Amino acid sequence: MIIIMKPGASAKNVGAVKDYIESNGLSAHLSEGTQVTIIGVVGDKTKLSQENIALFDEVDRIVPVTESYKLANLKFHPQPSSVTVGCTVIGPDSRTVMAGPCAVESNDQLMLIAEAVKKCGATILRGGAYKPRTSPYSFQGLEEEGLRYMQEAGKAFGLATICEVVSLEAIEAAVKYVDMIQIGARNMQNFILLKEAGRSGLPVLLKRGLCATIDEWLNAAEYIMAEGNQNVVLCERGIRTYETSTRNTLDLSAVPVLKERTHLPVIVDPSHATGSYRYVPPMAKAALASGADGLMIEVHNNPACALSDGPQSLNFEKFARLTKELEPYWDKGAHIMISCGFIGIGLIGGSIARALSQNRDDIRIIACDPNEQTRALALKEGVADAAYPAVGEAFSECDYIFLCAPVSRNDENLQKVLSYKKDGCILTDVGSVKVPIDRLIHELHLTDCFIGGHPMAGSERIGFANSKASLLENAYYIFAPAPDVPAGKISQFQELIRSTGAIPLQIDSQKHDYVTAAVSHLPHIVAAALVGLVRDHDDPEQLMKSIAAGGFKDITRIASSSPVMWQQICMTNTVNISSLLHIDALTGIKSQLDAKDSEALYQFFDAARSYRESFIDAGSGPIKRIYSLRVDIPDEAGSLAAVATLLALNGINIKNIGIVHNREAEEGVLRIEFYEEAAIGRAARLLNGRGYTTHL
Repeated sequence: MIIIMKPGASAKNVGAVKDYIESNGLSAHLSEGTQVTIIGVVGDKTKLSQENIALFDEVDRIVPVTESYKLANLKFHPQPSSVTVGCTVIGPDSRTVMAGPCAVESNDQLMLIAEAVKKCGATILRGGAYKPRTSPYSFQGLEEEGLRYMQEAGKAFGLATICEVVSLEAIEAAVKYVDMIQIGARNMQNFILLKEAGRSGLPVLLKRGLCATIDEWLNAAEYIMAEGNQNVVLCERGIRTYETSTRNTLDLSAVPVLKERTHLPVIVDPSHATGSYRYVPPMAKAALASGADGLMIEVHNNPACALSDGPQSLNFEKFARLTKELEPYWDKGAHIMISCGFIGIGLIGGSIARALSQNRDDIRIIACDPNEQTRALALKEGVADAAYPAVGEAFSECDYIFLCAPVSRNDENLQKVLSYKKDGCILTDVGSVKVPIDRLIHELHLTDCFIGGHPMAGSERIGFANSKASLLENAYYIFAPAPDVPAGKISQFQELIRSTGAIPLQIDSQKHDYVTAAVSHLPHIVAAALVGLVRDHDDPEQLMKSIAAGGFKDITRIASSSPVMWQQICMTNTVNISSLLHIDALTGIKSQLDAKDSEALYQFFDAARSYRESFIDAGSGPIKRIYSLRVDIPDEAGSLAAVATLLALNGINIKNIGIVHNREAEEGVLRIEFYEEAAIGRAARLLNGRGYTTHL
């Protein structure tokens, strides 16, 4: 049964009903909508008195549930569910494409495929490490070795990962490496395996059995959910019929039927359904037209040589073509434009807006800025779809609202936004101090919809005219969500930020303020102090100013930043900055200079040098390790291309490559980043053999 509470029922009265259910040995599952709370009852209902339940305050009505599956039932959870998988979300508001090889064959192969499917818009990398094959002589998979390759490829390209499991041992291995596990068609009614999958803690993709009815399929999902795991996604992959023209018969009618019976996300696998790459594109389009939340498509770099299911796999060219052709077919709910409101479109706000509008075709930008010229320029350059001098009704349609005005105006702007903010809208900011706005968010009871943000990027130049989409590329974007923000909302925001080219990194507000005081705020103060020192001690001919070289200019460049902004930062993060301003090293170095202590001076500079060099390859904590090599190349046309071509021809995959402009900072004029540590040694040996000088 389900118990429907009256609109606006208090938490106290909901809790009283829940306690009554559980005191009688049954389970109560809450589904809290914007207006109504539904309590689903699981267990032997004969132990309960419906008459007694009806007497509880704010109980509206009691509805019997005749279906054997409860937790998966739409009646228990009237709103469609979304399932968070690693860095992405599967659900009605997301475009989900799972793509990859039927079987993981090698690390190099998987890296190649992962890069290709990521470029085409896939968000989840699929790959088989355990292959339940009809023939015992067919390739059975690389097992745990394949799982490790999945993890490496997922991390390298920012993809979530999924792999099929066939046993308890496979589940125990998979949880260490992938973001989602798959129960294949042959195991849909392996009830022991379903229970273990439910206990795994990972989201589960449940494929429909070869001859399973929809009710049997939903009851299989119930086995997983009954173990406390609500993160289940259903996958239609074709059923066995009399027809032999295709591998299976794709039952697309299952999609709308499921949408009427369950709240769980539904995706379709046209590859296994048809068994032929020729039929995958039309059935993928039909699947989206029927209302599917996503697709699972097999992709291989060389289908003719695939160890498993080559005939149904798309090559890179065909997959790229298909993803473009799918654009008109995405469900209207999934393809609805995401509206992002920006209060202030200066350097940071403008750069975020530019990156979103440039990298996403489903983004609508609503800008608010008091400067008329700024608004006109944003509209002229196509960054903003609409621009206003003040917050107004237009912000009521926003899914995200970015507070990008000076931090001193956050209080005022938040109050204005509250009049227009719709349910489900996420509020965020871009300030470099988090604790003060955290307090304000608590005072305004916005802890369920605020995600503090801080892009670790900037420029000494200010204003929208100096904003650029590339400002955020490969920059860490710190986010500090308020305590009550749903996990799915955090994942969606993370994915939005990732689309700007930035790297999301989550830390709490207090730690953020202390860390940024040391690595951002204090350096600005030191830079300004150094500039002031030269200004105050220069001679009338301004000799110091005239001969200031690259080192001094680099160290003090940030002193050209906005004085208003840095005044406000210092006033809001005073305690942390002040605690770090006691730079004992400066007092110590003065003493060493006065004493002419050469050994102490050497140790001071050597320790600083060693620690600074460790920044480049730091890999501890939440930051991914960077594998890099520096190379001396001649300053002539084609030099960079020659190095890149040499590495590519020898099968060495480059993650990033760039020129080092400041030769005072590090050796080598070309810096190359790789996906794995082993590639550094291979590249160095190859380049040294061709006469290049390399620096590790």
